[in-house]
Amino acid sequence: MYKQVKNANDLIEQSKEYPLLLFKESMTCPISMKAKEEVDAFVADGSPYPVFILAVQEQQEVSEELAEKLKVKHETPQLIFVKDGKAVDTLSHRDVTTENIEEMLE
Repeated sequence: MYKQVKNANDLIEQSKEYPLLLFKESMTCPISMKAKEEVDAFVADGSPYPVFILAVQEQQEVSEELAEKLKVKHETPQLIFVKDGKAVDTLSHRDVTTENIEEMLE
């Protein structure tokens, strides 16, 4: 199950308590839809970390603020592994696959 992103600061503060994944999606992009299927499969298999979802069309300001605070280039779709208030690793576009997510978290 996904958690919703309320604001950038809350998400960053939560990552200081426990690692988490942030999935940024575009609701109109076919590549993003395919990436979401991959993330859905990863979540269904039992993600070891909470997964937050952010639809960039609905929360553009939050998306931009997170890119700035986490020091990652904004991309969509994008999966960001966040720990201790920092981006540890990212996947974007066609690289968002179940296999790559598992490798990223090793």
